[in-house]
Amino acid sequence: MPRDFDPEDDEYVAEAKQRQVNIGLRSLRTPEEFLESLYFNVSYGVYSQHRVRYLKQKEALKSAGMDTKQVQDKWDIWLESFKRQHPVFNHSITTGTSRLRREETIHQFRLILETPELAPEGLHKEDVLTAMATIVGFQDKMDALQGLTTPDAQAKRDALRAQYYRVLESFSNNKPWLNELFYSVFVPLIGESWLAKYDGGNININTGVLV
Repeated sequence: MPRDFDPEDDEYVAEAKQRQVNIGLRSLRTPEEFLESLYFNVSYGVYSQHRVRYLKQKEALKSAGMDTKQVQDKWDIWLESFKRQHPVFNHSITTGTSRLRREETIHQFRLILETPELAPEGLHKEDVLTAMATIVGFQDKMDALQGLTTPDAQAKRDALRAQYYRVLESFSNNKPWLNELFYSVFVPLIGESWLAKYDGGNININTGVLV
């Protein structure tokens, strides 16, 4: 939602916008908060793609019984350089605010999905809303399994991760306007380490547990 009021808003428009703020349908951000969120989301998408590739290589080498030191060293050098170039990302990762940021993002998704007509119009609005709904649906199903430690619960979590990953990856393919939602919100939810193992064929998926 827009972060501020337009100078040309009349008193009725301003009142309506203030009411949306009061009930949580609209939030106000300072320019600093807006830019910080923008920088983090863009940089996290780049980081996530590199990390998944690194973990896939590492998993493949481990499965083949080969040494992973060279891959690990290459990743460490890249990560340190990346953190220096992206101080906002580095601060969020080291202070743990990235997790809180994702939780707040999903909360905002829920508010938007409840009243999609209030979302700003754009070329790809329907794609964005569909991706949001998919991410929220995944989080709801994972929340229902939270705290359960039985083998059946773990099998369901793995099956859900695989199912939603295939769906959202296919839907986001060739849609760069969904990159931030996919890499900065969804991939961290399923976990880069899990994704690397899954793509490497090291996780057995039993779709029957979801029936």
